[in-house]
Amino acid sequence: MNKVILILSDALRYDTAVANMGFLGHLVESKLASLYKVTGELPSMSRPMYETIHTGLPSSEHGIVANSMVRSAVEPANMGLAYGLTEAMISIATILAPVLAGLLYAKNPVSIYAVSFFLILISIIAGAVFSPRIQSRAVREKGALVKLS
Repeated sequence: MNKVILILSDALRYDTAVANMGFLGHLVESKLASLYKVTGELPSMSRPMYETIHTGLPSSEHGIVANSMVRSAVEPANMGLAYGLTEAMISIATILAPVLAGLLYAKNPVSIYAVSFFLILISIIAGAVFSPRIQSRAVREKGALVKLS
């Protein structure tokens, strides 16, 4: 089973992204990653485009046409648990972050960045593992939307 990490750069022109994202550019040059230019559709807003990327459907079909519109990623029966876990994690992070940052800074001031990057990566992986698996109609009808090497 292939694993995919999707990196989206919102509100950034394509030429600016290519010119300034050195490490990602290196991965593309080394054939360890692929670069795709997404041509957006109207409405030109973040939330509708995210939904289009995730489902493969145009805004007219998935129904998200404004940034203020959302659809739940959590089943209604699990909503209380999801909110409780989210609040618990935010509280723990709020309490522990200053203490850990102080300890890391005292040991090596640069280590804060490496640890932050590692924790962000863990949160992305945890989100991918624990998020509900919902197949869009486009995937069911057309098969895989993008073939990855």
